[in-house]
Amino acid sequence: MGKIKALGIAPYEGLKEAINTVAENYKDILEITTVVGNLTQGLTIAEEAQEQGYDLVISRGGTSELLQQNLSIPVINIDVSGYDFMRTIKLAGNIAGLKAFIGFPYITKRARSANDLLQTDVRIITIQKQAEIEPLLRELNAQGYGLIIGDVAVYTSAKEMAMNGMLLTSGEESVIDALERAISTMKVVLGWRRQLELANRALDQASGIAIFDRQGKMVYSNTAYQAMQLSPNELAGYVGNLASLRPCNMLAKRDSAFFQISIRSAGGELGEAYHILYVSLCDCTDTDLPQGVSVRNYKMQAGSIADLFQQSGVYDEETIDVATSFCYSDQPMLIVGDIGVGKADLAASIHRYSSRWDTPFVVVNCRVVDPVDVIDKFCRGGEGSLDLKGATFCLEFVESLSQEAQEALMRAIQSLDNGVWRFIATSTENIAELARQGKFNEELFFYFSALRLFIPRLEQTPRDIRKVANLYIIEANTKYGKQITGIEEAGMDVILRHQWRDNFRGLRQALNQMVLLAKRSVISRSEVETVIRARETEEPGGDLSIEGTLEEISLRIIHKVLEAENGNYSRTAARLGIGRSTLWRKLGTGNPQAGRDATKD
Repeated sequence: MGKIKALGIAPYEGLKEAINTVAENYKDILEITTVVGNLTQGLTIAEEAQEQGYDLVISRGGTSELLQQNLSIPVINIDVSGYDFMRTIKLAGNIAGLKAFIGFPYITKRARSANDLLQTDVRIITIQKQAEIEPLLRELNAQGYGLIIGDVAVYTSAKEMAMNGMLLTSGEESVIDALERAISTMKVVLGWRRQLELANRALDQASGIAIFDRQGKMVYSNTAYQAMQLSPNELAGYVGNLASLRPCNMLAKRDSAFFQISIRSAGGELGEAYHILYVSLCDCTDTDLPQGVSVRNYKMQAGSIADLFQQSGVYDEETIDVATSFCYSDQPMLIVGDIGVGKADLAASIHRYSSRWDTPFVVVNCRVVDPVDVIDKFCRGGEGSLDLKGATFCLEFVESLSQEAQEALMRAIQSLDNGVWRFIATSTENIAELARQGKFNEELFFYFSALRLFIPRLEQTPRDIRKVANLYIIEANTKYGKQITGIEEAGMDVILRHQWRDNFRGLRQALNQMVLLAKRSVISRSEVETVIRARETEEPGGDLSIEGTLEEISLRIIHKVLEAENGNYSRTAARLGIGRSTLWRKLGTGNPQAGRDATKD
C-alpha cells in the first residue's frame, strides 16, 4: 500500500500542532497536510481536497460532523477522550469563582461524569442550538461567572465578550487514536477499491450493464453500456417505465441492429430495490435475415387494444371484440381475410397487448421462405441466429404451402417446447373448406384453429372510411413533407363510392399518391379521379390479343384474371367458373409452391 494522502482540518491552532507532531511517527505511511479552519472554511477546503484526490480527512467536533454529511471520502473524527475531559475539569476546579461548562448534549454528558468523579464546583449547562450561546453568556456574565469552558464556538464567543475562556482540547492520545483509525480505515477502503477496480475491469469486458434504482435513476453503467448511447427515453421505449421495471428477457430493434435486453432484480443486503439491465448487441442484423422474414419489436403500450383499433378505424366492431379477447390467450391463432384487410397488422396488435409484448414479433411470408427453415434457424439456435425465445411467429399466406410443406410445418411445431413460442397463421383463402376438401393438412388446420378470426372486406361491413382516409393523409404528410389538410367533399364522395379491390392497402396506396399529386392544401375531386383511373386502368397495350389458338387465348385470359386477383387462385377460379385443380391444370402447374407470387398481406 502506498502512502495515504490525508488532510487535517483543525478548528484551533493547538490541534494543528498536535496533529503535525503525532504525524511524524507515521510519515512512512501517512502524508498529511494540516490547516486551521472553522465550519464554513473547513467544508470548502475539504471539498477542494476531495477534487484533488485526497484519500481522507481528519477533523474534530462539529466540523467533522459537517464534513461526513457532505464528502464521499472517509472523514475521521478526533475524539475528546475521557482523560481530556478530566484534565480540563480538574484545571478549571483550581480556579476560584463561578465556572460554567457549556456544550451540546454529547459533550456535556461526558463532562458531567468527569465533574462528578472529580467533585468540582463547575456548573454543567447543556444547549441544543448554537444560537443559544451568546444570550447564555450574557446572562452568565451578569451573574458574575469568571470562567467559561467549552468547544471552539463557546470559547470564541466568550473571548469576544471579554470573558475568561478555557477551550476543551483533544490531547495527543486522541490524535494518535484518530491517526490509527485513519490508517485502519484506509486499509479496508483501499482493499475495496482494488476489488471494485478489478470488478469494473471485468465488467467492461462484458456486455452492457446498467443499474437503476426504484425511482428509475441510473446509478451505474459500464463502458460497454455507455458506448451503446441508449438514452433513458429510448430505453424506456423498449422496456417501459424505468421506475417500474420487472424481470424479463427481450429483443429490441434499433435501425437494422438488434439488442438483447435482460432485466434482473437486486436488493436484500443492498437495503433497497435495484434493477440490473444486461444489454448486448446481437451479431445478426436485418440484412442477415432470410428473405421473406422480418423481426419487429414493440414499445410498451398504454391503454387498451380496443382503443388502438377504434382509433385506426380499419376494423369493424365485431373484429375488435374478438381480437381484444385473443390478447388474453397464448394459444395458436388463424386469421382469414382478403388481401389488404390488415391480417398481419391485426396479429401484431394482438401480440403487442399480450403478455408477450416484450418478445419479438416475427413475420414469415410462406410464399417466399419455408417456415420450417425459419423455425430451425431461430427456435433451435441455428448458426448466426437471433435469440427469439418466447417470440410470436406470424406465418403469412399459409395456404400457399404444399401438402408436404404443411406436414413438415406441423412436425416442426410439435417438436418444439410447448408454450415457449406462439404461432399465428394468416390466409387469404378459406382454410376450413380446403381442409374439408383434403387440400390442407387437417391436423395443421385444427392446430391453428384454437382461435379463429375472419376479417371482412372493406365493403362488407360499415367502416369509417372518411376517418381512415384522413389518417392516411396525416401519415403521407409526414412521409413526404406535405401539408395537405383534407379532401374536397366531391372527391371524398368518389372515394366512398369506389370499390377498393385491395381493401385498405389499396386505399392507403391511393391516398399516398393523391398527397403527392395534390397542388393545393386540399385534394381535389379531379386529383382523386386521376389517381383512381391511373391505378385501375390497364397499362397501354394491355388489351388482350386474340391472335393464336383458343387454348393460347384462354391462357392469356387466365393470366390476366390471376393478375387482377393479386395471385389468389381461389378467387381466380371462382371468377372463371372453374375449379382450382382445373385452373392449375390449364396453367400447367400443381399446387403453387412457396416462393411464387410473394405479395405481402
